[in-house]
Amino acid sequence: MTRSLPVLGQIEPKRERADALKNRERILDAARKIMKKRCLEELCMDELASLAGVGKGTLYRRFEDKQALLHALLDDDERLLQQDVKQHFALASHDPRAAAVALLQRLFAFVIDHALVLAAAEASARGGARYSCAPYVWRHSVISHHLARAGVAQGAAAHQLADMLLASMAGEIVVRALTHDSVDDVSTRAHAFFVTVLA
Repeated sequence: MTRSLPVLGQIEPKRERADALKNRERILDAARKIMKKRCLEELCMDELASLAGVGKGTLYRRFEDKQALLHALLDDDERLLQQDVKQHFALASHDPRAAAVALLQRLFAFVIDHALVLAAAEASARGGARYSCAPYVWRHSVISHHLARAGVAQGAAAHQLADMLLASMAGEIVVRALTHDSVDDVSTRAHAFFVTVLA
């Protein structure tokens, strides 16, 4: 249930041509430069292709939309998160509810650290893409598993509750909270919420 998933659900190539890898890095480097100058929501894909020195076709083959691009910028941190969760939360715990709360807190901390990029990715998602991308699918699977292991909910009920918990971790929600309060205050309230839900 806690195996690592490729970010965004894109099939990871076994081996990629050197020029394709260079194009990917050019695009991501250009995106980082643009985002230092303006809000993430104002990132223009045409401008990005020009700055990266690649054609629009190349850009859209690598990243079908802005959401895919923004998640790719989080790729390394996402993989570290998945590895950390797999290492620390895969084994059965003597207190599965406490373990589930700790898992939720770990996932929330990731959102705190990447709130602006996640909010921009969510805002650019098309239709149900936000819920079908690999990071969301992985989180949903892990949370559902821990809810069942803790005896909080099973089956469809666990899946619905996982969606509700993930809604509280939306980048847009966290960015909104952080405009009014400190990271510590927002994190403390989130922890209290998770404890209450799993009580």
